[in-house]
Formats: sequence, structure tokens, C-alpha cells
Amino acid sequence: MIFYYPAPLANDPQSGSQVRPIKMLEAFRALGYDVYQITGTLEERVEKIAQLIKNLSREPNLQYQFFYGESTTAPPIVRDKTLHIGRALYELWIFRQLREQRIPSGLFYRDIHWKFDQYKNNVQWYKRLVSYPLLYYELYWYACHLNYLFLPSIEMRKAIPFFKDVSRIAPLPPGCSEPTNPNYSCGTPPLDGTTARLRLLYVGGIVPPLYDIRPVLRVVRTNSALRLTISCRKQEWISWRNIYGQFLSSTIHVIHAKEPELQSLYCQNDISLLFYPPHEYRSFAIPLKLMESLSFGVPVIVSGHTEAARFVQTERVGWVVYSLEEFEHLLTHLANNPVEIKKMRDRVSFVRSQHTWRQRAKQVADLLLNT
Repeated sequence: MIFYYPAPLANDPQSGSQVRPIKMLEAFRALGYDVYQITGTLEERVEKIAQLIKNLSREPNLQYQFFYGESTTAPPIVRDKTLHIGRALYELWIFRQLREQRIPSGLFYRDIHWKFDQYKNNVQWYKRLVSYPLLYYELYWYACHLNYLFLPSIEMRKAIPFFKDVSRIAPLPPGCSEPTNPNYSCGTPPLDGTTARLRLLYVGGIVPPLYDIRPVLRVVRTNSALRLTISCRKQEWISWRNIYGQFLSSTIHVIHAKEPELQSLYCQNDISLLFYPPHEYRSFAIPLKLMESLSFGVPVIVSGHTEAARFVQTERVGWVVYSLEEFEHLLTHLANNPVEIKKMRDRVSFVRSQHTWRQRAKQVADLLLNT
């Protein structure tokens, strides 16, 4: 198979967008595929594409079963900040070559944030004059040449232009990492809700408005039965601690854990939080942190009316709340009824094997090989 990602793979991934391509590449290899890898800088990718085209023309019997790609948030020509327009367009040409060679192709389109106000409000107008045409052209090119476009959720297709045939769009949410021991489930819930604190964990961004965690802090700081650990990027905390500092207390701790520390971090807590103020973007986005929490056997509390909530309700791996008052009442209830947490953790340990990265890669392969 051919694996494509228009950037270097991160050695120390700091975000979901950096983690996902690494996990998918590892998953295809775990399934036994011999992978022709097109990643790296623009120059490295162009060289690998040129070699691939030579392989296809010189060795007609050489079989590439399918092509799978992961997109970046910005089009490659913008992300690479290159003036070599010819090279950037040559990279897109690979999709036409795949169609002509009848190699089934699919690409995961990770983000449509540029169609929402948050993009307009955060990106200067002159940059949008450049980015908007490129973003639309990129999707148009995919629509012309790909067999399938994979999205975080099927709801996102409503925001995708050019793909008139919706049967060519398929959901491909993030996956769970597989524990070394399939029966492994870390941590234990508090045994006595009257004396032990309910241990809550938040891992992720803290930049408002999309990642505003002030409502969570307001609830935790007034309830002595709760303890909250926040793990975020150090630079984000430096930039935003002034607005969060007033909500801190002795039961709220802020750390900056790296990926190797995550297992220990999740194991020390009972429930993971993904509770945010309402935002249209969340109606189709599934946070990688949701699946990360399930990887370690930790159930989640998520905001209602979101794609994450639909997943949690369907798979029964946590709790969905629709207001701050409901969130507060739920935490008090769980602190006094730890047996419910234990039952939910058992359910998470059972379900997570159905949503591994390997399962996601198998879903892609099965779909493309039957195209």
C-alpha cells in the first residue's frame, strides 16, 4: 500500500493532528502491509512521488493495493510556506496518477474549521485571501480523483463541498491505542465516597472559546469531594493562566505531561473530562483525547449535543451532560456512588478493543479493496 502525509512525522507529537498519522501508519504495518511511505518535507515528498511514478511505469506487475492519505489542517502549499508552486502542484498530481492507474485511493480530511467564524476571527483577512481559494481547490481536486474521503464523523459531510455523491464519504474517527495486556485496566475508583475525593482529569487545550474550561474549574473549586488534574501545553498555560488563575484552589493541579507520562496520569484518575461550552464545531468533531482516555480504561464525561456525546451514548463508555448544573449534580452523585464508576470502567475495558487504530486501518483497507 501507499501511505501519504504532507509533512514530516513528529518525533514528539504534541497534538492529535500529529498523533493520528503516526498511529495509522503503525496500524497498517501491524496488519502486515508493506508500506510505500510518502512523508517528510516538500522536497522529500516530491522525490518519493517521482520514484513512485517511475515504479508504476517501469514495473507494470508491481502491485500497490491501495493508497491512504492523512491531510494536514492547512493545504500543503500553505503549510510548507513554499514559493515552489510547481512542486506543490506536482504533489497534487499524484492523485490523478492513482486514478489513471486504477489504484483505489482514500484520504482522511481532518478539519473544516476554516468554514467557521473561529477561523475568520483568528486569521488576518489578507491571509484568508490566499488560503480560501487553496482550501477549496484542494477539496475540488480530491473530489475529482479520490475514491473515498474519510471524515472524523459522518455529520461533517454537511460542511464539505464538491462531493455530490455522499456514498464516497465515510466516517473514520480516531482510534484507541492497544494496551500490551488486553485485560489491563489501570487505576481504581475511590472505595468510599464519603472520605475519598473523586479524581478528575482534563488533558488537552485550554485556549478559549473552543477549549474554555472555566466552567469546570468553577464546579470543582466549590466541591471538597472533587480533585482535578489539568494537563495542558506549557506555553498555553503561560499565555492563559491569568484568566484561569482566579479559579485555582488546593484541589486543582496543573501539569504539562508528555506522551510517555500519559499512562501513569490516566491511571491515577477515575474519570476524564471533555465538558465544554456549546460550539457548532463540536457537532461533528470527535476529540482524539476521548479515544485516548478509553485506551487506558478511563470513562469520560462529555458535553451533550456533540459528536463525542453521540459516541459515548452509543458505546456506553461514560456520561453525557447538557448543562453546568447537570454536570455538577453528576459529579456529586458519582463521588457518593463509586460503584457506578467501577461498572463504567469495566464497560470501557470491553469496548475499547472494537475501536483500536488497527480496526480503523482495517476499515480503510476493507473499503478501498472492495472499490
